[in-house]
Amino acid sequence: MKSSGFTLIENLAALLALVIVVTALLAVHLNILRAEQTERQLIESCRAAEAVLARQVFGLPSTAVDTNALSGLEVNSEPVLGDDLKSQGQVWERWTIAPSNRPGLGVEFELVSRSASTSAPAAK
Repeated sequence: MKSSGFTLIENLAALLALVIVVTALLAVHLNILRAEQTERQLIESCRAAEAVLARQVFGLPSTAVDTNALSGLEVNSEPVLGDDLKSQGQVWERWTIAPSNRPGLGVEFELVSRSASTSAPAAK
């Protein structure tokens, strides 16, 4: 007498194949979610950089940047003085804007300091 149906071994092999496929699909899905999060953080950093640039262009001091809009971001500015810039009396600021939890991911740019560009040049 022959029975119609699958044996236990065949069912276990099919289940194992299904588990492997689902595990691979979950790994791909997790990578996509991580990439989305990274992209979102980079976009937030770029928007914050645009806000800083707009404030500098319109002549507001760097302390006028709205800190509520920058929550979760680390915003740093430091003066940069090159030898050729010292003679011209210009002070540049290097801005770094990055997510607090991923400082390597972010935006970095340099601007002429508004306070230095509006003040009179140093006497020689």
